[in-house]
Amino acid sequence: MIRIVDTDMVVKSVAKFLQIGVEELWVAFGTGKNYRHIEVHKIVSRIGTEKSQSLAFSHAFTGCDTVSFFSNRGKKSAWQAWQAYPEATDAFHALCSRPPDVPKTVLETLERFVVLMYDRTSEHQGVDAARSYLFSKKSKEIKNILPTAAALLEHTKRAAFQAGHIWGQCLVLNHLFHRQVLGVGRGVMDNGELYGPRFLRPPRLATSCSTASARRPARGTASVTGQTCSAIHCALAMASFT
Repeated sequence: MIRIVDTDMVVKSVAKFLQIGVEELWVAFGTGKNYRHIEVHKIVSRIGTEKSQSLAFSHAFTGCDTVSFFSNRGKKSAWQAWQAYPEATDAFHALCSRPPDVPKTVLETLERFVVLMYDRTSEHQGVDAARSYLFSKKSKEIKNILPTAAALLEHTKRAAFQAGHIWGQCLVLNHLFHRQVLGVGRGVMDNGELYGPRFLRPPRLATSCSTASARRPARGTASVTGQTCSAIHCALAMASFT
């Protein structure tokens, strides 16, 4: 039995159950009125081997103690999207295996997964097209739509580093970390200076809205499905920058 109060540890117990090599694994979780016993072996049996081994990245990707969450989307939304899009399992599993980078095909799968988190009926494959549609056609506010592709890539790298390179070695006595893996935690900036933020280099802001439902000069305002939006607000929705 494992005694813990951290949800991340429960996830790691499920993900590493087969590697631990026991028939049953119990977790004593929580404190006070919330104290309960979790049967890890039954969870693994219920969701299957592939999903259980992919759970670490899924948990990190959708938000944990060290990786940010998606705006207005929690674990329930993520699980429902996973159930509706089982193809995500292979992508999650690939990023649990200490990858040196994020393959293009995996990132495309993750984009589709995130699209389904925000709009279960959407046919869009990429997040940029989906966020444009949700803003211009469904009148969603910026805070309630999915991230841009550039932002999602950096988020994916952070989640893969956490799930694959940190949690993935939780059973290893001496962890091995490479400073430049996945572009995370590199320690130095591109110019050789010490620690500093890494800024994206987005394309220039759009000077006018290209959606069929909005037309206006760069410094003016225009009606977008009955709402008014500034040039910078519309540029955000159109993924002109992140």
